Amino acid sequence: MPTQNDDFFKSVEEYEESTPMRKTYNHPLPAKTKTIINACISLFEVIGGLASIVITAFLFFPSIFPQLSGNFPINIKIFLIFIIIFVLLIYLLDITGGILLWKNKKSGYILSIIAQSFQIPVFALAGLYYSIASGIYLTGFISTSSISDAWRAAFNLGIGGFWKIYYTPGDYTFMVGINIIALIIFSYLIIDYPKKDKR
Repeated sequence: MPTQNDDFFKSVEEYEESTPMRKTYNHPLPAKTKTIINACISLFEVIGGLASIVITAFLFFPSIFPQLSGNFPINIKIFLIFIIIFVLLIYLLDITGGILLWKNKKSGYILSIIAQSFQIPVFALAGLYYSIASGIYLTGFISTSSISDAWRAAFNLGIGGFWKIYYTPGDYTFMVGINIIALIIFSYLIIDYPKKDKR
């Protein structure tokens, strides 16, 4: 037998269904808007990835190759080779993901999500420093060092390829932050991830 509570919940559901907000809340972005956003992300990734590779080749590699050819311990050389391969792989993921995203391929979403996920975190812990970005980056972080116990919060805005991955024994600097632009792109791609297989 229906009760007064049943009538109340039924009336609530009918009200929510008749409310404009209810009707539009779960609707995706208009197709034209999605196309424009995806195109912007695609160009951002392709141009940023290409620029980052060029910048890395002309600015970073000249300072790394002497260490690879010099009388440095083998473990340092292996670490540097790993860094070079890792950085180039991220930038290549950016470029490939951007091209496939331009074609509205599901694989473009996947590769772009992977590439952006590696560009979100920024941290320094126990001598290890990690930060990588392509295109335009905006990082927000808090940090402290072994020299001063004071905490510092700051933002860093830049254009072009940027990466810092190194290990310094005895450095007790602590820093944690995020690349805000990478996080925004990552979040959008996750939300807009196609349910149907577009290959």
